[in-house]
Amino acid sequence: MMDWITFFSWVLAIALAYALFSDNGKAQSYDGDTRGRQAGLMCGTCRKFQKHEEIEPYLFECKKCGRETDLRGGINHERPGITR
Repeated sequence: MMDWITFFSWVLAIALAYALFSDNGKAQSYDGDTRGRQAGLMCGTCRKFQKHEEIEPYLFECKKCGRETDLRGGINHERPGITR
C-alpha cells in the first residue's frame, strides 16, 4: 500500500506538470499596434528617469519634455530579441 508521503508527492508532481503545460486559455496575441505602450527610460533632457510613450515601434517620446528616444538602431531583425 502506498504511504501518504508518496501519494502527496505524486499529487504535487501532477499539479505542477499541469500548471506548467496547460495553456489556461491565455493565448497571447500581438495585434501590431504598439502606439501607446509606456516605458520608463532615462530622459537626456530632463536628466531623470521619466515615463515615455511609444509613438512608433521602438521610438519613444518623453511625456514631460517631448524628447524622442530612438531604440531602433540596435535591433537585429533577423533574430528578434537580440541586439547587435
